[in-house]
Amino acid sequence: MFSPQQILLLAVFPLLFCAVVACLAWRPRLGRNAGEARAPWGWPMAVALGGAILIAGLVSFPLRLPPREAFDWLLFLPAWALVLALVAIPLRRMAVVLLAMGGLVSAWLLLPKPLGGRAGYGALIAGGLAPAVLHVMLRPLTKRNRGPGFVAALLLVALATTCVAWDSTGIQFGQYTVSLVGAAAGLLLACALVPKLDLSGGGLAVFLLIWIGMLLYGDQWADVPRWRTALLAVAPLAAWVVEIPPLRAANGRIRTPVRIAAVAVPALLAAVPAAIELWKLLRSQTEVGEY
Repeated sequence: MFSPQQILLLAVFPLLFCAVVACLAWRPRLGRNAGEARAPWGWPMAVALGGAILIAGLVSFPLRLPPREAFDWLLFLPAWALVLALVAIPLRRMAVVLLAMGGLVSAWLLLPKPLGGRAGYGALIAGGLAPAVLHVMLRPLTKRNRGPGFVAALLLVALATTCVAWDSTGIQFGQYTVSLVGAAAGLLLACALVPKLDLSGGGLAVFLLIWIGMLLYGDQWADVPRWRTALLAVAPLAAWVVEIPPLRAANGRIRTPVRIAAVAVPALLAAVPAAIELWKLLRSQTEVGEY
């Protein structure tokens, strides 16, 4: 069970921090497009700084330099995301920078472990390519669908990732993924407060970099079944279902729940078996304790 301090640091703090920074970053355009929101740095900085400040203050996961265990390397992941937010936004070539950054993050997380043949090299390549590929495929959705609907889908993916992580062999890894849920929830709150908030300014790339890094860690270090990792990785792509006729012409009241339901299918296929196994484990431990 989490202590109140852990709950504050892992979930509540990133939620509030991301929501406040994203809302402060919003500013209306002037002139003919008055009232249209934009946030060229707000969303990526919210996610990146939220994760970085979160990790710096965690008492449960003290930072150790140099890293001594595999989990120590994972704690530096938001620092890479912060670099991405600071470097890629001015360049306006997010996919190219994200491709390079994804390769660095993939190598960083696998550095303490021998690659071990095709499987290891396959994980290195997949982890390096996935953030850029997903960014190219998902960024058009953030430009066409402003508002909380798309971020709600990302929050659902983060929740499923946390559920799968908790059923893994890495207890700290499961706790750590809660911070991603808190950050996504904060962004959802910001989108609810500012419905026209522009989410295409790089925040998606930062989210993907942190999230894919967590999936890569779970696959290589926490014994997460590969089929669950694959389902989680493709879950956000299901959001494209609303761009298929006749849903493309439907209004937001129909598109938003359909999008969330489509993303929920692969996410739940990965999360529900993990939740059942985790519940059985906790129940067996409770029964043993009663005796």
